[in-house]
Amino acid sequence: MAETNTTEKPVKIGQRLTIIPTIEGEKGDAIHKINNFIIIIRKGNANIKYEVEITAIYATYAFAKIIKQIKEKSATDIMKEIDDKEE
Repeated sequence: MAETNTTEKPVKIGQRLTIIPTIEGEKGDAIHKINNFIIIIRKGNANIKYEVEITAIYATYAFAKIIKQIKEKSATDIMKEIDDKEE
């Protein structure tokens, strides 16, 4: 009889997420957690915002590839946008 996996994973293959990993892995990858489920972002860095795509899922972790790095706006950029709108 086939074993059924009753544990629901918080991600699916092909799913895209916007995340900010908080841990640097030992092999040059970044690590992010969703409800104690580990997402390993290949060639990522901690504390940088990325859009990633889930590429493989295992029992307690998944791998993701970087689609793009998302640049955060600085306070100066935001103030410039406000000034431009007021003119």
